[in-house]
Amino acid sequence: MMKDANNYEFEVNLNDKNHASTKAIELIGFNKKVLEFGCATGFISKILKDRGCAVTGIEIDKNAAKKAEEHCGRVIVGNLENLDFNKSLGDEKFDVIYFGDVLEHLKDPKRILLGIRNFLGKEGYLVISIPNIAHWSTRLELFNGNFDYQKIGILDDSHLRFFTKKSITNLLESCGYFIEAIDNVEQFDRTIINNILKMKGFNEIESYKIFLMLSQSGAEAYQYVIKAPACSEFKYIEKLSNEKISLEQEIKEKNINIAEKDKHIGELQNVVLEKDKQIQNLEHNLETTIADNNKRINDIYSSTSWKITSPLRYFHSKLTKR
Repeated sequence: MMKDANNYEFEVNLNDKNHASTKAIELIGFNKKVLEFGCATGFISKILKDRGCAVTGIEIDKNAAKKAEEHCGRVIVGNLENLDFNKSLGDEKFDVIYFGDVLEHLKDPKRILLGIRNFLGKEGYLVISIPNIAHWSTRLELFNGNFDYQKIGILDDSHLRFFTKKSITNLLESCGYFIEAIDNVEQFDRTIINNILKMKGFNEIESYKIFLMLSQSGAEAYQYVIKAPACSEFKYIEKLSNEKISLEQEIKEKNINIAEKDKHIGELQNVVLEKDKQIQNLEHNLETTIADNNKRINDIYSSTSWKITSPLRYFHSKLTKR
């Protein structure tokens, strides 16, 4: 079910750097030839036009498409699921093809991604914004046994597909694209999470355990914004080569870190051995001192002078007691 395109119209604040539209517009850049899927009333197209871009829009809602014509050089009215791209676009090539929160509304996004690949120019790329189903808010709902659709948001009741960072990456790569850049719209407030957990009746220890679960990888991302060029064999080899170099560097750094820790452990072990040796020496010296003192006491007790003075010590003790 596709909602009225007017429901998705809003004013974009380019000063809000933590917003999907702002991030997408920055990735698209200036003076580009852009194909915008789901252009709605053209509120993004207008900004792109102001930045020197020539925009072709595709929109299912004919009323919204009519409004978008003011900002687009051309607007194609049609359903992406059954649109004949070759017939509609001919031999056109675009610098950027933009999907702004669109793929999650499609029954078969893979077919669309495969179908539009040939319409990218030589240096062309996709810009995609997409909700993250692994966001902490959804994890918390699942933890409580809920998966309820909503009017807007990640669980928008018109969403047919759900994606994580890994699954959208896999989808794009399976369609012949590679991820050149991926950014996320962060929405992660520990205070809000703790308040929600408190309202749901969890104690402090339970809340802490749940918070750790909710804050695992990817939980802070409400949406992902992606730049993905079409992947030629050369680019794919280059991508793998860069990944290999990056992994080798990471391994090297980890090995250096391990070596430093091993060295530190060795130094600490030497300190422990030295302390053990000092303790053993002190114990030996103490035992020797005790033995010497015991010998001296025994020598005194067995001496002639000690025996002769024994009566005097006896009378002295009697006098002292008085």
